[in-house]
Amino acid sequence: MLSHFPRGGPFYSRTTQRSGRMGKLTGSSAWRPFVLPFYITKTSDRPTKLVIKVVLPGRGRVRLSPLRLAQYEKGEDPLAVPGQWWTDRQAGWVGAIGGSALGLLGALIGCLGGAGRARRFVIAALKAMFLIGLAALVIGIVAIVRSQPYGVYYPLLMMGGLLTILPLGLLRGVRKRYEQIELRRMQAMDVS
Repeated sequence: MLSHFPRGGPFYSRTTQRSGRMGKLTGSSAWRPFVLPFYITKTSDRPTKLVIKVVLPGRGRVRLSPLRLAQYEKGEDPLAVPGQWWTDRQAGWVGAIGGSALGLLGALIGCLGGAGRARRFVIAALKAMFLIGLAALVIGIVAIVRSQPYGVYYPLLMMGGLLTILPLGLLRGVRKRYEQIELRRMQAMDVS
């Protein structure tokens, strides 16, 4: 879509995403809604002309129903899908905060486990991480079944995958490390 303004050249918006309301056209598909947002931030001018073009990589046919021009309120997301559990921006925040928190917890587990300290906490934290990961996987699968967008199901599946695989892989090594430390302690007591 080309947006022509009285002062300045045309500006464009296009659909380039793999799916969703800004998904590009590929193959055959049923009717679907689409959005071509443009943001006016540095000028009070309004567009004088909008030109919509459809570009196909080969031969084909595209049918458009009557288009609607809508103005969104400040802070409103034009790409939000009705019924979407959270926005892509919120998913980014959850991923950043959750990933940082889990990274810090992983570092704490590594430090405590390597030093042979806080055995109960380390084992409980690994088990809790696994259970949270399993729950995130299940919720992620439910999100796919309910046709939630990428920004909803991807963080759940990513977090779920990491939190189920990593604790399972670490649990055996951490337990073995605690057993070695306990064995050394017992041998030291026998010598003295």
